[in-house]
Amino acid sequence: MSPQYQLFEAGVGLRLCFEPVSFFDHIIPYFCQNAAFLPNRNRYPCCFAVATPAAALFCAEAERFGVVTVSPTTLSPGETFTVTANFSCAAQLGVKPEYIDYYIEVPVNNNGFEPPILLARRTLDASSATPLLDQFTTQLPFANYFNSSYVVILDTTYPVNGTNGSPYSVVGGVEIPITIL
Repeated sequence: MSPQYQLFEAGVGLRLCFEPVSFFDHIIPYFCQNAAFLPNRNRYPCCFAVATPAAALFCAEAERFGVVTVSPTTLSPGETFTVTANFSCAAQLGVKPEYIDYYIEVPVNNNGFEPPILLARRTLDASSATPLLDQFTTQLPFANYFNSSYVVILDTTYPVNGTNGSPYSVVGGVEIPITIL
């Protein structure tokens, strides 16, 4: 393989370089780590830096609503716990949360006496560090808890465009199980 078609590894980024190859001055792109590797670099010094793109995350479809974690996951009323939501995949999948609601809920076999308990309603700070995170600490409310399974639900409200281009809001959610003693 001739040098003008070789890919040289770079630590931070690559240089995209062009070299004329005929009297018509056509160009063929090739990559190099440093202009010193260029053949005829004095004749054709036209290089410019190209940043290497960040690796794309593998995101499950449900992660477009965020990924929620709770610590600790076994709680008693009055105990403090931390809830963290990561919206990196949401951003990658084009979801821009407007409102973020966190609930404690009985996901199945709810007898009607266990309404969802709102833990927090928040907005995502778009200037937060990447990955986009939302985190808060709260106390488990002194509510009537039954011998049942519970989850913390993250409901994400975000805008989409309608068929005529006007925006409207939709809600999607993810959950994580917790144990309430």
